[in-house]
Amino acid sequence: MDKCGKVFRRELHSADFTLVPYDPSVQKYYSVIKEEREKGHQQVIINSEIMMNIMYAIVDSGSIVQTIKLSDASDNELNKQIEAILSKLRRDRWFFMKLKDALLWATDNQCIDIERLQVAINSDDRIMSYSIYSTGILEGENIESLFNVIIEPVLTEYFSE
Repeated sequence: MDKCGKVFRRELHSADFTLVPYDPSVQKYYSVIKEEREKGHQQVIINSEIMMNIMYAIVDSGSIVQTIKLSDASDNELNKQIEAILSKLRRDRWFFMKLKDALLWATDNQCIDIERLQVAINSDDRIMSYSIYSTGILEGENIESLFNVIIEPVLTEYFSE
């Protein structure tokens, strides 16, 4: 069964992150944000630059970026180009450079034009599917592992710069 969680920064200006369980069928999104803010935590928004870093970490680990959902501002031609690159990237990770070039326009640290990544990660001889949203929401069977192995190291490096 898929789980859902929201990424928070434990303190403003720190590189210390936590994954807070979140059940959209029971909890309201803003309630989770409010509760965590009362604890002094700051929500994490995953901008397009961070999304690119996450994609690189996924590809570098031998896992697969299945789909990239861009904002409505993107055009069909770009979406088709990205789909073609992703299909090649599954066979040869060197196509990541072409993907990075295609998404260069979106890699601004103030930009959230990459709304969602759908990824497949090989874990203990099983393929697990996950969604990573620009809102800092993670969905999938073992989101704690995704957070610990991919998301948290990427965020720590990004916010330590």
